[in-house]
Amino acid sequence: MKKYLSIAILSIFLSLTLIGQNDKTLLVIENQKVPVSEFLDIYTKNNKNVDYSKASIDEYLDLFINYKLKLMEIQRLRLDTQKIIKMWTILKLALMNIWICLLITNSN
Repeated sequence: MKKYLSIAILSIFLSLTLIGQNDKTLLVIENQKVPVSEFLDIYTKNNKNVDYSKASIDEYLDLFINYKLKLMEIQRLRLDTQKIIKMWTILKLALMNIWICLLITNSN
């Protein structure tokens, strides 16, 4: 029984590995490959009425490339870490408190 379970797990792992290798690369940004499947997943998810016209895909591809570039820049600058997010949250709360105080002061 354990032998058959091992064979089943191994075959599933190999099939998933082979499926991942068949995915073609859409573009390469800073030595990171972006697969076609990632673009298509996001394109079909965000468009209820999927339009596969050249103009629509070109427009969305520009947005997708800009998104990937910004994401890589955020990761390069390490702005995606918890410490930075916590710092921005504290700053935002402090600014909101100042803004509320100013509104209360100006309304009197």
